[in-house]
Amino acid sequence: PQNQAFQWLGSSASLDSWNEQQLIERYALAAFFFSTGGDRWETNTKWLSDTDICTWFGDQATGCTEGAFRSLYLADNNLVGTLPIELVHVVTLQNIDLKQNKLTSSIPTEYFTNLQLQYLDLFDNALTGVLPPELGLQSFLRYIDFDTNSFKGSIPTQVGQLEALETIWLNGNLLTGTIPTEFSQLENLVNLIMLGNALTGAVPLSLCGLDLVELQASCDLSCECCTNDCVDEGVTRPPIPPSMSPTAAPPTTVAPTSLEMTRITSLLTSVSFDGGSALSTPGTPQNEAHNWLMGSASAETLSDERLVQRYALAVFYFSTGGLTWNVQGAPRYSAE
Repeated sequence: PQNQAFQWLGSSASLDSWNEQQLIERYALAAFFFSTGGDRWETNTKWLSDTDICTWFGDQATGCTEGAFRSLYLADNNLVGTLPIELVHVVTLQNIDLKQNKLTSSIPTEYFTNLQLQYLDLFDNALTGVLPPELGLQSFLRYIDFDTNSFKGSIPTQVGQLEALETIWLNGNLLTGTIPTEFSQLENLVNLIMLGNALTGAVPLSLCGLDLVELQASCDLSCECCTNDCVDEGVTRPPIPPSMSPTAAPPTTVAPTSLEMTRITSLLTSVSFDGGSALSTPGTPQNEAHNWLMGSASAETLSDERLVQRYALAVFYFSTGGLTWNVQGAPRYSAE
């Protein structure tokens, strides 16, 4: 791929039009194109044309922001091959979405040492190798999806350094060892999904102290606060705390104080579009969400903004029949 990219660049009619950094970026993306079978992609509009690389995406999401190449969005596009190291030369790259392709081999470690990624989605490929300790260097990374690949080895303890991380999907791999307690250092973490691996031991109790929406692990692991239902697999877990799911019955011994209940009701009334009418009408999604939130053991510890967010999502849950959803797991966030 590198030689093909070099030959293509050398034959370009617009070679003299680009500065040194632009030439390097064009070479890097050309290496990516040849390394992943670009001539057989479902869409490769304008790739390897003499136009600016910001036009190389056609119907795909625009790769550039303010003239800088920031996003590589080629999901479900029949990419076949390996990820080339050269991609690190696109130094402004922040978002990579290559899910549902046929990529093999490992992720170059250089992606984690040379780039400042915010979004990395490699779901449903055939990637192998271990998750390197260098992953922890990505302090801006908010979303990781390694679901449905063949990664092996242990989860590096350096995940505890991913201070911006909100969601990480690790399920459907060959990961072994124990779950790092360092996950509990991630104050912004919302979704941690680890089903379908060969992990051992117990889910660290410290993870239960995070304000997670989803914490899912294989049912043969001991877990006091996981949100996936293991009854059908012959394993019964303790009930999900109210802070995790609107479906759980509110406890009677840890409900908010009357003063706190007044604060919550006043807050939700102030953000209601009908002055709080639906909020106080029994049977409405707004009333159900209000009642669920009032019974939450963690309500007193949440900021106003977080309370409103949980209320809004609970309204959505009750309004769309959440109890009968086929799947109640964490959503896959879009690249936006």
